[in-house]
Amino acid sequence: MEKCVLIVPGLRGSGPGHWQTLWQAKHRSYRRVLQHDWLAPRLDAWCAALDAALAAAGPGAFVAAHGFGCLATLACLGRRNADVAGVLLVAPRHPDEFGLAPRPLEMPGILVASRTDPCMTLEEAHRLARTLDAGFVDAGDAGHIDASWPQGERVLARLFSLAEARERELALAMAMSG
Repeated sequence: MEKCVLIVPGLRGSGPGHWQTLWQAKHRSYRRVLQHDWLAPRLDAWCAALDAALAAAGPGAFVAAHGFGCLATLACLGRRNADVAGVLLVAPRHPDEFGLAPRPLEMPGILVASRTDPCMTLEEAHRLARTLDAGFVDAGDAGHIDASWPQGERVLARLFSLAEARERELALAMAMSG
């Protein structure tokens, strides 16, 4: 059974050649979180759209976010961590730009950054991954990672594996506690 993945684009909504659009076209269970205004980075409005999509998806959904969508995802997860199985954050915008103070994730997460992203240096991305207690993937010289990204599905598969391992750990802990 295919996993439910909510795709959270960044500004401009991820065009036709973007990895998020390509993934959505390939997988029927991947759903795009729509925004009222793709050009206005309003954290509260974008977070509300993701919150509604998570409620509709139900527990166990994954989130694959890009750019400003990563910040909306982090803001939203601060309110509803338990509903999300895992989060993939690709080429995030800098949280300080939008007054966001990220906290550790309460689910498996992977942050992917490029050495040539104009929105965040690799060092800043490493620091954010540590703050979030998320895994880190260096995408090399991939700019803002806004085109086709063939290795991305392998990274997402790794996130699925991390979530399954966490689920087994939680089940074992519940069984041992009685």
